[in-house]
Amino acid sequence: MSSRSAPFLRRLASDLALFAVALALRLGLTAVYSHRHVTFSGLELGTLADNVLAGRGFVWEFYGSTVPRYSFFPPFYPAFLAGLKAAFGSGGWVPAMQVLQAVASAAAAVATRRLAGRLLRPALAWAAGYAVAWWPPLVIYSASAYSVTFEALAIPIIVLYLVDAGRSRRPADAARAGVAYGLLAYALPAFLGSLIFVPIGLKAMGVAWRRAFALAGVALAVALLVVSPWTVRNAVVHHRLVPVATNLGFNYLGGQNPYARPHTNILCAFDDLRWRVIDREALETQNEVDFDRQLLRQGLEFARAEPLLTARRCLTRLVYYWWGSPAVLRYNPDQGAANLVLMSVVLPFFVVGLVTTMRRAAAGFAILYGVFAWQSLFYMNFAIRGRYAMPTHPLLLIVAVAGAAVIAERALGRARRESLAR
Repeated sequence: MSSRSAPFLRRLASDLALFAVALALRLGLTAVYSHRHVTFSGLELGTLADNVLAGRGFVWEFYGSTVPRYSFFPPFYPAFLAGLKAAFGSGGWVPAMQVLQAVASAAAAVATRRLAGRLLRPALAWAAGYAVAWWPPLVIYSASAYSVTFEALAIPIIVLYLVDAGRSRRPADAARAGVAYGLLAYALPAFLGSLIFVPIGLKAMGVAWRRAFALAGVALAVALLVVSPWTVRNAVVHHRLVPVATNLGFNYLGGQNPYARPHTNILCAFDDLRWRVIDREALETQNEVDFDRQLLRQGLEFARAEPLLTARRCLTRLVYYWWGSPAVLRYNPDQGAANLVLMSVVLPFFVVGLVTTMRRAAAGFAILYGVFAWQSLFYMNFAIRGRYAMPTHPLLLIVAVAGAAVIAERALGRARRESLAR
């Protein structure tokens, strides 16, 4: 490093500078966006938000029904959109959403740097933070109407607290992770399932099994406490014990039926196919909880009847989750091609990082492995959309930076040895 570049690099090595760079990139994109360019999620988000705003409550005509009913859909993002519309009106809520998401996404770069600081050398931790700052998918999605941005901020924070709990063995650190888990459950409840792997990750860090299960139990108990207001609400409205919805049945049946496609939930995308799979009478007469459970049973019955087809689909979706779906090239050629190229470049470093950091499980990498394992097992059962992998991309980039460092160090060592041999 030259003497001229050292002061510049030192200025970049601060969380404030990292946040500022990440925010500038995201606001720069937001400045060139308009209402026409904003990508919106499923109909339920906008419909739920509008109904809340109109005083009709948390209701929508779910899955093609003609009867508005109370939903158990994760409430954070519809409430977020409703709040923005109430505060900024029809002409201002989209820019406000983009700015707030840009701030949250920039904060994710700082959270990633701090987590990487627990796992890697300082220089590599900063590299991971800046990788998140400029990572194109995260920058793009910060200006789109999805909850992905907030999920990508929460997951590095959760893992950071879990790593701290593994090092300190203190319930207080596990409780902090539980608070973050619970808050995230209001947007991405399925991530609670990653707690299954937390005891294994803590054990790999040198925590005794009994303490590892105790710490994971503390995190789970606190998370359930944080989400308990929605649990009580669901019990009152739906008369069922549902901590927070995962819409598991709808998504699972959408991926496990005779007409399923690896990249598209046909229950969302194709009206003609939906009614070949869904019992419309049940849809119109059941509440959303009972109906979703029926769809889950239906999907499981198909999977049991077609195990080889189900296994092949799961493996295909696993590739799509980590790399990307080639099908996206048909409906978004530029963005799809860019994503596939980007992931093709990064994944080899990620794989090297996975292999080489296994020897450093005591440093906390085992917690990351648990997250990757849960996400893989969960999403291989559903039709994959590109945004599903976004929340774990900060963790992916930490491991990829570790892999790139190993490759660079070995290449430099080899070059040095060859130089000395001459």
